[in-house]
Amino acid sequence: MPLRLRDLIDDCYERLYPVLTGPPMLAFLPALVLAGYWLGGELVLVGLALGSPVILVLIGLLRPGDEDGLRIERRLRNSDSFADMLGTMVQAAAQSSRHTGCLLIAPDEPEALRARLGEAEFTTVMQQIHDRVASVVRGRDQVRRLAEDRIGVAMAPVHRLSHGNALHLANRLHAALEPHFPLGSGGQRIYVSIGLALASDVEDAGGGALLDAAEQALALARKHPPGALRIYAQRAPSGGRVDLPQLSDILAGLDRSEFTPWYQPQISTDTGRVSGIEALARWHRGKDTIMTPAGFVGALEKAGQIPRLDEQVQIRALAQWANWQASGLDIPQLTLNLSPQTLGQVDLAQQLEWTFDQFGVEPGQICLDLPYAIAAQTRATELITTIARLHQMGCQLDLDDFSASAFDTEHPFHEHITRLKLSANLTRNIARDTAAQRRLTDLIETCEPRGIEILAKGVETPEDHAILAQLGCRHIQGFVVSAPMAGPDCARWLAAHGTTRADLPDVGRLGE
Repeated sequence: MPLRLRDLIDDCYERLYPVLTGPPMLAFLPALVLAGYWLGGELVLVGLALGSPVILVLIGLLRPGDEDGLRIERRLRNSDSFADMLGTMVQAAAQSSRHTGCLLIAPDEPEALRARLGEAEFTTVMQQIHDRVASVVRGRDQVRRLAEDRIGVAMAPVHRLSHGNALHLANRLHAALEPHFPLGSGGQRIYVSIGLALASDVEDAGGGALLDAAEQALALARKHPPGALRIYAQRAPSGGRVDLPQLSDILAGLDRSEFTPWYQPQISTDTGRVSGIEALARWHRGKDTIMTPAGFVGALEKAGQIPRLDEQVQIRALAQWANWQASGLDIPQLTLNLSPQTLGQVDLAQQLEWTFDQFGVEPGQICLDLPYAIAAQTRATELITTIARLHQMGCQLDLDDFSASAFDTEHPFHEHITRLKLSANLTRNIARDTAAQRRLTDLIETCEPRGIEILAKGVETPEDHAILAQLGCRHIQGFVVSAPMAGPDCARWLAAHGTTRADLPDVGRLGE
């Protein structure tokens, strides 16, 4: 039906409905029936007496469940943008004492996914995500494709919309997006993050403010892959505001040396013993507040101050590790993270060499985490030179967050890599994902002849650990082993592990 005609019909309905169903009709209906009897006799009287209730019932059935439904739909059809659409929802909710919200849905690591699938299949995946979302939400919820890598849902106003109700809807969306997406000759598991914001949590909520809040929630979810869900909460339960720290506070924390390493063990799947530990940055902000990188890395990256953070964490981790080695703890390797900005320093290799000498550490005992995004997107001569120099020093080099289905052995960056550190997107629920098992097997068959080992991080269950070990993944890291720990807690864990062996499944490799 053409939109103008539909709008005309809707307008007539809106005008006639209150007249036909309001209190004045109770006064006019008896008069109408009596006039019909005078003018047309008993037949007209019976027709009006029986027909009027039937007409009112039909009008009631045609009435939308939401009393403002038609008005809202007309405004939505004329909305030029998703923010305008949200503004319509917010306004309608406020006028009827109801509540609304916004969800943003996007695949994890979209650029890596696009590179792996190609533009055509990436577009197909986004359309499939849109269709699955549309099949789950309610009839009056509005679903739109926004940017190239995200889907927006404007929630229709309802009387009750608590955090619990909204999270239930978000969890249903996650469940709908969990099955494999049919691509090519098979299927692929695509992990999707969701950001959720309720208008009641946003001060002076308009369409733009609500969309911005959902964007913030999505950005936070994407920092905790795979497939995370985060809800925007400007106000804490007590009513106080919850804000990310300002850059000035973060820099002051660096000046006060408040950033320290926490440690997460890595386990050999061959022996079950510790094969290394990774140093992860934490901010001890105040007496009882420990902040993860999600709260400070973004601001430091924008300010170009990440190298300061890397240096502070590296020095403390090396000092701690040297003390552990001297005390007799058996830790074969320490992993340190290098950000893209730190890798861009032309004298990085010389700086690290001097730091290693300072603590009496051999470069061969150190593994450096190189971000996969840098390796996949650049062939800069300066970067290749830096990586080659680190390799010549004797450092082990991990390609972190590896998320591709194949390893380009011809890439000049990759020839210096000693281990692939798989993204949790590739290994999560792998015990139930036969397609992921086949991809991992192909990857291992490519890497092992070249002396490149595989480490799976983000491993959460004994079942996933078992199948990873059987497929030939040599190392694992994740909550199935241990969560990240402060230095003293890690020392106790390592001491216990040295004599008791981790409580991990004893498995052999496939084919043995």
